[in-house]
Amino acid sequence: RKPLNSPLYLVVKFFLLFSYQHVRLIHFVILLLNLSLNDFETQTNPLMKPLMLLLRLTVR
Repeated sequence: RKPLNSPLYLVVKFFLLFSYQHVRLIHFVILLLNLSLNDFETQTNPLMKPLMLLLRLTVR
């Protein structure tokens, strides 16, 4: 059996952890954009409506 501290194991573990953090960061940015667009919703801009719908779809 290979020890758990082998270089390959550490690289895979680091990559998985990094990608998970990366996904969480992207999700957080999308949520922030969604909130800012909700504040913007009072001003009805025709170009912003499709973008808001797209962001809502990606959050779900």
